[in-house]
Formats: sequence, C-alpha cells, structure tokens
Amino acid sequence: MFKRNVPSPISRLSLLGVSALVLATLLTSASSVRAQYPGGGPPGGYPQPAHWEKVVTPSGTNTWSNTYGGSTNSGSSPWPTTWYPNGGFYTYQMGYVSPGYYTQTNSASVSCSGSVHFKFTWVAPNGEKAPKQVITNKSASASWSAPAVNGGGSCSTSLGGPTQSWVNGGSVSDQTYTVMDGSSGIVEFDIALSANAYGSSSMTVPNSSGNVVANVSCDANVTSVRVLLGGFQHDPVPLGTTLWQCLVGDTITANLDTGTYPQLSPSWNWSATGPVFKDFHVTANDATGKRRYHEAADKNKGTFTLHYYDKGTSVVTCTAQVVTPKGNLTVTGESETITIVRPTTVWTILDGAVKITNNNVVAATSRAATPGNPASPAGQDWTAVVTVPAPFATRQCDVGYAQLWNPSRRILTTDAPPNNVWGYPGNGQFGLDNWFPYKIWSNGGQWVTGAGTITANTSDTPWNSLFGTSATIADSFQTWVIFRPGSGQWVSLQKDTWQWSASCSPDLWDIWDFDATPTLSHTAPVDTTAHPEWTRRHLNGDFGPIGP
Repeated sequence: MFKRNVPSPISRLSLLGVSALVLATLLTSASSVRAQYPGGGPPGGYPQPAHWEKVVTPSGTNTWSNTYGGSTNSGSSPWPTTWYPNGGFYTYQMGYVSPGYYTQTNSASVSCSGSVHFKFTWVAPNGEKAPKQVITNKSASASWSAPAVNGGGSCSTSLGGPTQSWVNGGSVSDQTYTVMDGSSGIVEFDIALSANAYGSSSMTVPNSSGNVVANVSCDANVTSVRVLLGGFQHDPVPLGTTLWQCLVGDTITANLDTGTYPQLSPSWNWSATGPVFKDFHVTANDATGKRRYHEAADKNKGTFTLHYYDKGTSVVTCTAQVVTPKGNLTVTGESETITIVRPTTVWTILDGAVKITNNNVVAATSRAATPGNPASPAGQDWTAVVTVPAPFATRQCDVGYAQLWNPSRRILTTDAPPNNVWGYPGNGQFGLDNWFPYKIWSNGGQWVTGAGTITANTSDTPWNSLFGTSATIADSFQTWVIFRPGSGQWVSLQKDTWQWSASCSPDLWDIWDFDATPTLSHTAPVDTTAHPEWTRRHLNGDFGPIGP
C-alpha cells in the first residue's frame, strides 16, 4: 500500500464605605483631618495596600450678634468644627432671644458661611498607579431655626437639593455622585455652605423668644475604578514597582472593581492593547484549528478572559455603567501595565536522505546516537531547546510541535479507473499532519513538560510503498515549535518549512529506481508568533484511489 509512515512508539480588594458617624469635638480654630481608604493592591501582591488619603480644610466664618437692653454683643471667628472619624465636616452657631422688659426688643442673629476643600491623594507604597477614574460621593446639608414669631432665616449648599420649610425653620440637603479623573493621583474639590438665622422678642409680642440656630455639614469620599487581573501567575518584579509580568499563552482574567457600586449588566466594554487573542481553538478530532480574537459578545461580560501570543506590553481597559442612588454613571477602569515574557528557542534540525528500500521509497537519515538521544532513521529529526526566563523558570510548562502537511503524491497503475491513479484526497492542500500537537516519539506523548530549560525531541519519516508503473512525490511541510504555560493556551515559538521529492519507476525485472535525483531539505527555522491554522486534516490512512 502507498502511504506515509511514522516510527512506532479578583474578591474585591477595596471596601470604600464609611463607618458610622461618631462626633468628636475639636476646639481649634482651623484644622484638618486625614482618613485612609483601603484600596488594595494586585491579587496576592503588595504587602501594604495602596489607598486614597483624605485631607479636609474648612474655609469660612461663623458670626453671631445679640442685642439686649440696648447693648449689642457680637463675634466672628473661623469655624469651630466637629469632625466625624472619616473626615466629615460639621459646624453650627447659636444665639438666644428672651422676653425683654416692658417694651424693650431683644434680638439675635447667627450665620455660618464658607466652603470646605476636600483633597484626596493617592498613596501607593509599592508603586501601584493611580486609578484612571474615581467615583466621588459628596453630601451636604444646611439648616436654620428661629422663633416662630419675629424670626426667620435661609440656607443653601453648592450641591443644591430639595428645600424643606416649617414654621420656625428650614433645611436643604443632598448628595451627588460624579466621575472624576484620578490618574494624576490627586482628586480635589470644594463644597460651599451657608446658613443664616435671626430672631427678636419683646414683652409685647408673645411666643417670640427661643433659640436662633444656624448649622452646616458636609462630607465626601472617593471610590477607585480599577481593572483587577487574576487567573495567572503574575510577578510584580522587582517588588516595589508596577511591573506586572506574564508568559505568552498565560490565561488572564480581568474584572472591573467599582467598590460598593453595583455594575449594570450587560454594560461592559472590554479592550486590551498589545498582542492579545481570545484562544487557540481546535475542534473535535483535530478537524480544524484557528487562533480566535475577541468578538463583541466576549467584550460584553463581567469577566474578560484573554491571552498574549507575543512579547510586549499591554493595558486592559473596561468601560461600564454603575448604579448609584442618583442614577447610573459611565466609568472607565484601567489595569496596571502588563509585560509579556517570551521563552527563547534553539531548534536543531537534521535532514535525512531519500532511499529505496524493499520496494518502499523512504526519507530517512542515520543520525548517530548521543547521550539521551538514540540513533534515528528519520527523514527529519528535531530537537528544540526552550528556555523559560526568570521569574518564571520554576513554572511547569509544555513544549511540543505542530505540523501542516501538503501531500502531493501520484501513483499510476494499469488498473481501470479509479484505481488507475492513487494518492491523497487532499493532494495539493495544506492540512494538519495527523495530530495536534504532533507526536513526541521519545516519550510516547504529544508534548514534553518541564521547568526552566525544556528539551523536546521527535522526528518524521515519510515513506511510500511502490507499485504500479510510476510514483511521483513532492510533499511539503510547515512545522512549528509550540509552547504552553501550565493550563494556558498553545502559542508558537519557531517555524520551519521542509520538503521531500522523488520520482520512481520499475525496470523490466520490477526493480524500482529513481528517475531523477531525489531531494530532502529544510529552511532555517525562524521565530514566529503566527499559530498553525488548518481547515482539513490529513491522515495516513486516507491514501487510496483518486483516479481517473
């Protein structure tokens, strides 16, 4: 029979909420407060998490005035303040009016007005870059109260909000949610506040006495919007920098972290720079193989899975909508910069010679035995030495081969069609050579697993039975050294092309000989990032009649 033969054998890392408000009075005329917001470093990464540090600085004045019995007392000072533990601001001013004697009128007025400056500074002891965006939550309220008779007031904040009024007072309060740029590591803004109240009383006006009060309060916090990476053995190397490293083929998962704000599904839109692909997809029975890229549906998920086929750098970005009590916001998160590391490959290829033996035409060689490598009769003998660099040298990785075959074979006989011509149905078309990955004959499997420096040796010996009146062979091959880190995806390291050809016929005594000098040769292997791709599979057993 005419055939070709082979020898037999990302939990969330931040919680940006605030604790319950507990008042603590500070009797200072001007002060600031700092509160750390846990931010979280890379998964399993930094010994001290990055965070936003908040500094609050009030800028304003409280005033008061009391007139009683014809004498007036008044005062003005920077805001005396009461602070919440998380840095919220609260201040008030109070006066009092009581019934006068006879027809005397006693009066009081108070006010609190000014602004509060919030400044958030990104503190990253280990170099984690500041988030591309943050969600700011600002809250503010102002109120006044005065005697129902002969009293009044007003209040406002820069955040606006609904105003409430009652017979002896009023208030306004609101909170807002906005998206701000955080990439500079500084987020700052002001909240303006104002409250005023007045009142007067006399013996001749009943129910005109009581407290006159003005107060204001505000707070703010920021929540980082970040892309968190996981699912692979990342290495922030050297420790203390933002350098994230992965191997080509590593499976990387990305998730968007928006703290306590829920993300609206399906609002995600993922993207990644650099040599990124979705996966290398091989269908059942190795029928087809193709490198696949992300489509719209792949980018519209809460978790984004990706791989890299070449060295370089990459940044993963996601835009999505988050839900706040005041409606949805569109936010963008960005990952740390990933550096992709690629192993080095030294591939030694030995060519054999084309011979006729026992009515078979065989591409074979006689490589001498060396330590660890027995002698081989192969037409092509391959030894690839793949070195995985630090910091990944201790990882278990796989090295193998993939080969595409373009059979071009034709045997002529004197039989009736279709038996008059024999060959392969896919003559003249590249397809997978039997298996993916290609067999590693030295260990009986399809790849070699190891760490650091990994050596994979195998061979190919194409041959044909000779029968009929003539045989012509002109096969060509494309061969890859392929690599897979752990449970990641196969990627290509090097590629070689080779061919063998022969033209034979028998003499009168049915002894076969070459009609022309046979050939077997290969090109020098080159680094490549292209995957082997195929839409058909060539099997040794497919050889048969293809006439006429």
